[in-house]
Formats: sequence, C-alpha cells, structure tokens
Amino acid sequence: MKKKTWKIIVRHLVLALLAIIWLIPIVWLVATSLSATKGVSYQHFFPTRWTLANFHQLFFETDTAANFPAWFKNTFIVALFTCIISSCFVLMVSYAFSCMRFKGRKQLMSFSRHTLFHFPDGGRVRRHILWELPLCGNREIIHLFFRTLWFLRQTVS
Repeated sequence: MKKKTWKIIVRHLVLALLAIIWLIPIVWLVATSLSATKGVSYQHFFPTRWTLANFHQLFFETDTAANFPAWFKNTFIVALFTCIISSCFVLMVSYAFSCMRFKGRKQLMSFSRHTLFHFPDGGRVRRHILWELPLCGNREIIHLFFRTLWFLRQTVS
C-alpha cells in the first residue's frame, strides 16, 4: 500500500479509538440510570437487573428536596423565551445587514461571519476577549485592538 493510504488508515483508527473513549462514559451513565440497584455499582459495567423505576421516581414521585418536574418546566420556559427573543434580535439585525446600506457594513458582516460561523459555539472569540481584558495591561489591550483591526482589514479586502 501507499504511504498516504497508511496515514489515512492510522488517522481513522486513532479517531475511532478516541470516539470509543469519548462514548464509554455516556454508555456507562445510561446503563447506570437503568440499573435496579440504588447508587453506582462498580462491580459490573452493565447492570445485572434493568429497570425504568428510577425515571418513574424522578418524574412522578417528587419530594420537597428534589422537584425535578418543576425544575424541568422552569428551564424549558426560560429556554423557550430565550430562543424567541434571540431569534427576534437575529431577524432584526439580518434585515439591517441585508436591506440597509451603512458605513462599516462590510466590516461588521465579515467580523460576524468569522466569529459566528467558524466557531461551533458561536462566540469563542468574544468570550475570550471579555475574559482576558481585565487581566492584561494597557500594552496588551492596544495589541489586541490592532490585531482586531488587522483581522477586519484582511477579511474585507
């Protein structure tokens, strides 16, 4: 076989190994939640007796210390309104970018495209800048400012 083929095979084997290592804790979590024993059992990876009683207790037999259905309802309401409000703001901003012509439109569009579309969580650069600014001195702030200007200039041209 060619050297390139071996590199591809090794790369895929390493990725498969990493995927298995990543999935083991998730499988163990689901298997433990379906176990009939109370608590975590370290004797067996998969439980000897399977049951859905833990989920029934979680959703239908609440007590005063852990009211999971109320927590779930509150979280759902907050997430729903957050999505609705966020979608409204995104629609307003996208209308401004698509229909209106204003100074700096291309730079803002390039900056938002690079920070929102290239990062999976949609804001790693913004959070990094916000976290690092109070920790650094004036010299680093000026350096960061000029790097951002350079980045915007490169994306426009």
